[in-house]
Amino acid sequence: MVILTADHYIVDTVQFRAALIAAEQVARDGAIVTLGIQPTYPSTGFGYIQLGEAQEIVDGFRVYRSGGFTEKPDSRTAVHFLESGRYAWNSGMFTWRADRLLAEFRAQLPDAYAVLLRIGAALPTPDAQGVLAEAWPQIRKVSIDFGIMEHAADVSVIPVDIGWSDIGSWGALLDVLPGDEEGNVCVDGELLALDTHRAYVRSEGRLVATIGLEDIIVVDTPDVLLVCPRSRAEEVKDLVGRLAVQGKLEHL
Repeated sequence: MVILTADHYIVDTVQFRAALIAAEQVARDGAIVTLGIQPTYPSTGFGYIQLGEAQEIVDGFRVYRSGGFTEKPDSRTAVHFLESGRYAWNSGMFTWRADRLLAEFRAQLPDAYAVLLRIGAALPTPDAQGVLAEAWPQIRKVSIDFGIMEHAADVSVIPVDIGWSDIGSWGALLDVLPGDEEGNVCVDGELLALDTHRAYVRSEGRLVATIGLEDIIVVDTPDVLLVCPRSRAEEVKDLVGRLAVQGKLEHL
């Protein structure tokens, strides 16, 4: 089985397919395999995987034993990870045998495993849809990263450089959208930029003028104006939470 995410952006699709073929070969022997993304900056919005002992080379891809997962570190830790050269971003893309995944569910999420067994047993019967509708809501909502991967044994990592982005923040769009000669990206509106570099500006028809800015995000809508450094774009979720607490739901 290969677990992929629909909204990831990948430039080098040929290399991506080759990495998946290599991961399948490693997973045949029972390992859980994840693709690790070569980090390009000290992101605090991605999880990281430590590259442990080198295991083998498969189809030109070096395979490492996982040294453990770290979920969204603080900025100081992210800088350390980047400078060490021993960490990759967690892409959330996994390859495994179905029986190996079920064994991890049985060991780590036994309640969910019991529900999956009920659903599986019902699949060949006329009651399959009814059992699925009744049983599925009983499974506790937890991501594979937290529920399985953080404590799974025999995890391998294949680092890849495939031009990857998960488009998880406004800042990520600077990596995938074409910009001007200064690296500025303007969507929908108009940007008048003086001594401005690597700015992402989205405006619903209004002219946005900037002076002396770098690595900045500007999102201008009819009811909300957002301005923040690119390095803190992930904190938009904190603003959303504060708006909800204050009851300003019309701005969400």
